[in-house]
Amino acid sequence: MTKILSYLNILSFFGVAYLIIRLVFSSFFLNNYELLFVDERIIINDIYNVWNLDDEFSRYSNIKNNLLKSVLIVITEISYGGDLRYGRIWSNIFIVLSGPFTFFNDQAVITISRTITICTYFISVNLLINELLNKRYRWIYCLIFYSIPGVFYFNTLPKPDPFVILFIAIAIIFFRKNENKKAMFFLGLATGTKIVGIFALLFGFIYLFTKNKTVLRINNLLKLFSYSFLGFIVANPILIIPPINIGSLPNFYSIYYNWINSQSLVAQKERFSSDYFITWGESMSSYFSYGLINNISLTIVFIIFTLYLVLKFIKNKEFIPFFVTSTGLSHLLFIFSSVERQWKVYLNYSYIFIFLGFIYFINSRLDNSKKILFLFYLLIVPLGFMRILIEFNETSATPSEDLLQIPLVVESIEELYKLKGGEYNLVLWDPSYGMPRNGVTYNSFFNVREKWDGNSLENILKKSDFYVSKELMLTTDFEYYLVGDFYIYSEKFNP
Repeated sequence: MTKILSYLNILSFFGVAYLIIRLVFSSFFLNNYELLFVDERIIINDIYNVWNLDDEFSRYSNIKNNLLKSVLIVITEISYGGDLRYGRIWSNIFIVLSGPFTFFNDQAVITISRTITICTYFISVNLLINELLNKRYRWIYCLIFYSIPGVFYFNTLPKPDPFVILFIAIAIIFFRKNENKKAMFFLGLATGTKIVGIFALLFGFIYLFTKNKTVLRINNLLKLFSYSFLGFIVANPILIIPPINIGSLPNFYSIYYNWINSQSLVAQKERFSSDYFITWGESMSSYFSYGLINNISLTIVFIIFTLYLVLKFIKNKEFIPFFVTSTGLSHLLFIFSSVERQWKVYLNYSYIFIFLGFIYFINSRLDNSKKILFLFYLLIVPLGFMRILIEFNETSATPSEDLLQIPLVVESIEELYKLKGGEYNLVLWDPSYGMPRNGVTYNSFFNVREKWDGNSLENILKKSDFYVSKELMLTTDFEYYLVGDFYIYSEKFNP
């Protein structure tokens, strides 16, 4: 079996290399700003806001001193940005690393940003392997972690999740060195980067308590909490402002809570529901059984076994495996109980840490560890590898018609400004579709901004000169112009 695993390790190396090469290759396609999915546009906008000194949210439109205005834009973007759904540390990494490529073109910025995400996921997974698993079979483990749900999504769109995993991996490095303050700092950083890090932060405290009960002393708890809170603030610098009334400053903690609360309730009425749990259980049973088991039974077995491992690790005083497995299991149970939408990418975080615990247990506790590792590999990798190949094939590399139509829409808007004039030099755009950006895809006197809340045309055009969407909005009070698939709405023109 040792020889088989050695050959399998070599084969897995080529499998991982193939996936990474293909992921990097795919980052060069559909890399025009006009074609960006809304999730990817978040980080690209953050980059351009700083490097183009673009006041996207018109916070400083009344300031005439350009130097002061530019400084305020940069400070605000680095510390706060447009919202607090993700930590600014995530945006700031891309602003620093991808920002210089704004001097080339939007394709360079987008491609580099995607490549950074690919590298971050790879580094994160390998740091976890280094700290908990036998490096001899590194590529077997690595391919397992590339075969779980969500890998394609988190390696093709710049998202904060790979950075959360990276910061947790760094925390584990410090835990193993007994540098607990640094470890808690990085767990706070992970939590501030994206709220899912809070599961690791919680079990970071529990890990320290189970390992050394002196942590419960007030002074020790305060120190550890202070370091984790410092990491949280580094991730979200604006939250250094306390949640009290200071002049006209808003309560940023309230804003942060409202963002987190609203994001966790997208398109669902109930916070928690047993129906969510059952549906998730059935879905994941079917997923891991190749569609053979369509009830919740396999998922229940999976959860019970994972809980058994958690208790086993505590009993054997294997505190790091306890920490990672508990982090993954608690997150999985939370998603199962509180998220209605069956989007398996949510579970990437869960399965990375649960499978890390599984493999550690297989390697260290079982007599037939090599055989069981081989069987575990066969259960996870063929299915996951096949699915990621399907996702590659389902993702078209051919640009949509938007790439040709959006420049025509911009030209038409410029002509309409010449004909009708405008009060705001502002065009609001339905962000559900591709869109242009001033200073990136065109250069003119007017700006195009996203319009998220679906108000009536009357309200939209009270704050802008034009509104662009692919939806036909029947109205007798306003007029529209059709350019390709896009409707340009405006006030009626009276010469």
